[in-house]
Amino acid sequence: MPFMQILKLSSKPMQNIPGKTASHILCGYAYLIIGLNGLPLKLVTVYRGRDAVDHFITSIVREKDILAKKLHTITPMHMTTRDLEEFQKTTHCNLCKKWLGKDRVRDDDHLSGKYRQALHNKCNLQLKQRKMIPRICHNLRNYDGHLIMQGLGKLQDHEIDVIPNNMEKYISFSIRRRKENPVTLQFVDSFQFLNTSLQKLVKNLDHSKFSIMQSFISSQHRDLLLKKGIYSYEYMSSFSKFEETQLPPRSAFHSSLVNEGISEAEYEHAQNVWK
Repeated sequence: MPFMQILKLSSKPMQNIPGKTASHILCGYAYLIIGLNGLPLKLVTVYRGRDAVDHFITSIVREKDILAKKLHTITPMHMTTRDLEEFQKTTHCNLCKKWLGKDRVRDDDHLSGKYRQALHNKCNLQLKQRKMIPRICHNLRNYDGHLIMQGLGKLQDHEIDVIPNNMEKYISFSIRRRKENPVTLQFVDSFQFLNTSLQKLVKNLDHSKFSIMQSFISSQHRDLLLKKGIYSYEYMSSFSKFEETQLPPRSAFHSSLVNEGISEAEYEHAQNVWK
């Protein structure tokens, strides 16, 4: 898979809805597109607005179509002197591990044109690039998936495939245009293979491993962003709250769902991030 997209959604509660404790609507999103080399293809895309659901769907479909053109583009192969020497010296197929002999072809990356390995012709034909772009979102099944599906249902020229966990939760779902050689955009829940919170995942990973974040964030701010963010979910009940110029008081971070607030240390962390 030459590309993948990392996604984070944000929502705010709508109050005063009969029979419900709270109803959340999407208020913003952010995503980053990663290439096969593990590097970002562009800056992080960030958006906030009342039309966040529709804007998000339009944005990801546009990005998918741009990447689809790249996936269908074949770059001529180029080999260095070292590549040519390696190709000529290789005695066994790197796929089936059998003797090559004269039945050898040059396998290359169709996107970059970079030489990869020596293979049998039959083995090379088996290496068909999947026309699929994974979009990874943590806890998609339990939360973000519901927000995304609100917009996907409006797409008229796309097919939607769903792998359900039950009637209310989805393990994965994907979209693709109804045309020849379609490229599939598949939404994947990283919680399925990283079965813990993002907070614990970050804590267990050495800070030197956050190479992508290091390319965007200055060293003096990294430690702040490698801790769990503090957010006043119930306080953010309208878009006008986004226009406020100072952090809400500590009391605004109370959660009626768990009947808990935040500690002084957590509020201090929120203040440092705000600065």
